[in-house]
Amino acid sequence: AIIFCLIVFKSSISRCILDVSESSSWFIEFKRLERVHLFQCVDESNLLLKLLHLNNLAFFFFLNEFLDSCSVWLVGRQGYLPANMERRELVLRRKREEYFGFIEQYYDSRTDEHHRDTYRQIHTDIPRTNPLIPLFQQPLVQEVFERILFIWAIRHPASGYVQGINDLVTPFFVVFLSEFVEEDVENFEMSALPLETQRNIEADSFWCMSKLLDGIQDNYTFAQPGIQIKVKALEELVSRIDEDIHSHFQKYEVEYLQFAFRWMNNLLMRELPLRCTIRLWDTYQAESEGFSHFHLYVCAAFLIEWRKEILSMSDFQNLLMLLQNLPTIHWGNEEVGLLLAEAYRLKYMFADAPNHYRR
Repeated sequence: AIIFCLIVFKSSISRCILDVSESSSWFIEFKRLERVHLFQCVDESNLLLKLLHLNNLAFFFFLNEFLDSCSVWLVGRQGYLPANMERRELVLRRKREEYFGFIEQYYDSRTDEHHRDTYRQIHTDIPRTNPLIPLFQQPLVQEVFERILFIWAIRHPASGYVQGINDLVTPFFVVFLSEFVEEDVENFEMSALPLETQRNIEADSFWCMSKLLDGIQDNYTFAQPGIQIKVKALEELVSRIDEDIHSHFQKYEVEYLQFAFRWMNNLLMRELPLRCTIRLWDTYQAESEGFSHFHLYVCAAFLIEWRKEILSMSDFQNLLMLLQNLPTIHWGNEEVGLLLAEAYRLKYMFADAPNHYRR
């Protein structure tokens, strides 16, 4: 028989419901992973080989066992380093040198007429990036972000810089910075770090953000067709998952683009505290198409999380105000874990069932 099991590590649902002894080494190893995974197995006698997502889980298990958290993000699916330890240092040094070569080659052109508008928009957007977190209001940090975003825009003329890309630097930057900070990273003074460390954090953040955007670049090309498609897919998915919410939106003329465009453009970064974004992205990196595909199911689960509040609203203005200002300020790992659990459930119900995916 098919067995579905849900593992929510370090949350209120903290044990596996598979028929596996808690004393087994695999159970103990699974429990150490701070992730949510939905498994499907068809043969209890060959359990480990039949886990539908074993490749993702094993991949990150070994990374978490043998690498620090910074290395996990560098080597993971969205990272830019090879898994081979012997090659890693060489590639890391080469990529960092390559990034600062781009700085020398292109950054002075930011005031040229051809690039002036791009730089002006970046310069305007940077102070708006996490405005309530002191770290991101430091001039030194803002200069780092300006360089990263300008160089990325120059090297990607098909899209150039689009508002929202500035947010996508922050999780990488914070993860890499946190390797050198014992206290609260959100209040850390960047200038306290050695210059070489600052440069390494900047270069690593650039390359990881670039790797992420390689997989979702159609979100940011002209007219942002990727986002339009994803918002439409979300609407179709919700219409199958929860007809009440979908009908409620229709009744009060709420368009999905009015709230979900930002969810896709910023990958929910404007909807969740930064700590939750980092936890969410941990899981996205464990998925082969986490940012481009699994994110859709996370958005659907996120919307349904507020079902009671949505259905209690009886006018357009209050509905839109709720959807654009969802109360997640106190969310932590437990809430994100449960959100991911629901997203996995939706994915396995609908991802391979196109007849259920369309109305």
